[in-house]
Amino acid sequence: MYKCIFSTGQEIYNAGVAGASMGYNRSTDNASKYAEIISEHYQAMLADVISPADRRRIQMQTGNDWRKASLPLQLALVHKHIAGKPCAEHARVFLTTRPDRVFDIPMAHWSAMYEKHINQLVEA
Repeated sequence: MYKCIFSTGQEIYNAGVAGASMGYNRSTDNASKYAEIISEHYQAMLADVISPADRRRIQMQTGNDWRKASLPLQLALVHKHIAGKPCAEHARVFLTTRPDRVFDIPMAHWSAMYEKHINQLVEA
């Protein structure tokens, strides 16, 4: 299984909010926080693009909207507990520009994003 995949900002946001609604993310269930960190991730990724022409092309393709951008998401681990108590298996992930900001998402979301990522690699 790949540990780093590419998924849209919107898919990552939806997964984060779903994880929070299931109680996986005890640090926050504030959906605006997920929007904020994914937006920061998009801006950091954009800042790493060396060519101004390439940066403009990406901004045009995404409408300069993090929700439409394809962003890297890293799997840290899969686990089955919340605060030491057993629960459904879920994925702990982080955005590659901020590995210190981890959050947990439902396994179904990780699996769907993973499958989509693999299918896009096969089609390329």
